[in-house]
Amino acid sequence: MMPKSGLLTALLTLLATLAPTPTLAEEPAPVLNRAQELVFMGEHLRQTHQGQQLVYDFRRHATGEPDKTDQVLMTVTRVRDEARRDLAFEFLSGADRLDFPDAQGYRGNPIAVQFLERDIREMAKRTGTPIAHFRNRIRRSFSTPQISETRITVGDKLVDATEITVTPFSQDPGIAKLDGYAGKEYLFVYSDQVPGDLFRIRTRMSGADGVALEEELRFKRSSDAL
Repeated sequence: MMPKSGLLTALLTLLATLAPTPTLAEEPAPVLNRAQELVFMGEHLRQTHQGQQLVYDFRRHATGEPDKTDQVLMTVTRVRDEARRDLAFEFLSGADRLDFPDAQGYRGNPIAVQFLERDIREMAKRTGTPIAHFRNRIRRSFSTPQISETRITVGDKLVDATEITVTPFSQDPGIAKLDGYAGKEYLFVYSDQVPGDLFRIRTRMSGADGVALEEELRFKRSSDAL
């Protein structure tokens, strides 16, 4: 298991890599599309309060392997102002647990970046490809996303949501030649009717031999933990 200091460095590096690159002061600010703004620059925590805990169900399905289920918890430990929160995490459990450090003064929901960090490290381990390569490809894919409006069920209500889909490796000759990676798809669903705004993340890929891998994180509930 990676120490907290290492995961903090990894998380900050990933966020800096995935977020749009700032320009010099005298240059105009980059124009962000809706996907970039929503996933990496959004203020997702305005509706959360101190002591609130958000619970996400994790599911992994791989052909030929037992399905795996787990949970990810994010707790608001302090409200700093209207938008910023201090946060603590329990990301999976047992041998799969990642000890992400507490976040200070966050505006966005870090769970999406944490999910991507875990996914990138798993891909690097399986393929021997540098972590930075996967990070760069995922960042670039957000410049040409598929965005659509949809409806999701939260509790007993049907509410509006935004769905974002990217396929980071479809135009990457090095990664696309690896079985299944060219079609690997990332789905993000956000709604301001969900505490923390993030409702769902899913990755999905399948190889020529029919072996499929799908991982999903889905908002389950919110409760007071403190």
